[in-house]
Amino acid sequence: MSSFRIYLKPFDELGAYVSDWVDITQDVISTKLGNLARQIDANTFDVGVFKFNNFSLSVRNDHGLFGVADSLRSIFNFKRSDTQVRITWSLNFDGPFCGTAICNIATLGEEIDIFQGLLNDLSAQTDTRNQQLTFQVLGLESIFTKVKAPFSAFSDGILFSQVLFACLNQSAITELLGVSVSNINLDNDLAIDDVSSLENKTVKEVLDTILLLSNSVLTIKNQTVIISSRAPSSIVVKEFFGQASNIGIENIISITQIRTGINKTFNFWTWRDTTLLRSDTLSTQQFGVFKKEIDSELLTFDSQRLTVLEALRDEFSFPKQELTLNTPLDYDFFNINFLDKVRIDYPVIATPSDTNDLPIYGSSVYGASVYPDTVFTLVIDPSDEFKILGITINLRSSSYSLQLRRV
Repeated sequence: MSSFRIYLKPFDELGAYVSDWVDITQDVISTKLGNLARQIDANTFDVGVFKFNNFSLSVRNDHGLFGVADSLRSIFNFKRSDTQVRITWSLNFDGPFCGTAICNIATLGEEIDIFQGLLNDLSAQTDTRNQQLTFQVLGLESIFTKVKAPFSAFSDGILFSQVLFACLNQSAITELLGVSVSNINLDNDLAIDDVSSLENKTVKEVLDTILLLSNSVLTIKNQTVIISSRAPSSIVVKEFFGQASNIGIENIISITQIRTGINKTFNFWTWRDTTLLRSDTLSTQQFGVFKKEIDSELLTFDSQRLTVLEALRDEFSFPKQELTLNTPLDYDFFNINFLDKVRIDYPVIATPSDTNDLPIYGSSVYGASVYPDTVFTLVIDPSDEFKILGITINLRSSSYSLQLRRV
């Protein structure tokens, strides 16, 4: 049976991370485990601002192991906040063992990392009646809010990509995440006209600004920072099949939160305090005006600003269907990432009408046979492609959900 394990890596007395992970699985209140949620954009109705991975973690603390730093019996020596958290999954942690494994029942499965993050002590709270302690756990990228952007490394004329590398290539970040110039590939890598507005900013604030202006996104894969355009992967990495599919084994639990894509349609882009405008006439005529305004002092030349507006208009002017697909967790999950393309074969399910017979083409009689009833109207053709914008793992049901947008 598949299951999860949770580990901590606290600090030593001098403030450095200890070398070994501490398995705390037996102390975790499994019924209170939150979902692991990751998204490219902060919410369903906005673009350009990435959201931290996060979940809630509740543990029993009647033994005092998770008390404040340097308290009696606590495993925390220097501080509790920013302790590393690691979650692993395996199809079968216990076995199989030679001599006892049963053919077609026992399964092989290695332990795979599915999440690494940092303990957030700001909202930690306990209850003296049940001796339980609840933390929030944030993704490793939450360190971006705690590191100041190196303004002294910036000068007018510097490229977006150079600013991002300078921000990310700081010891507080590289201690947790891999950073490489080769992994920073922006959709629009423009030169900054005036860097003064970047002074006294955190790395997170700089990222939010430049990711929007460059029409790019930041993701974390295998503890490595990857910044890219919003373009989907060149190949389809996985296929999903519904109940009535004839081309694959059913692996869809449900499809929910189906949207037309209007929620993320912006067809009228302007630059604050200027007359600059880029819009899509066909989209505004068909759907009405959905305005989005850019406000940034980094770019002062109209040509640069128009490049930004045009890229964002082209990306978001027309609605593209969005949906959430739920499926059981398996080892294929670890081969997918944000912006990867997937396909879905979801034909309509037909059931016999009052005659209790399904009409068969070529043998049905006109006027006698009755069209079948359908369970629902959603139909997705297997040739349609979607890109991944969000990933959520349900720790209690060993399933995951993909937030998808039609390509």
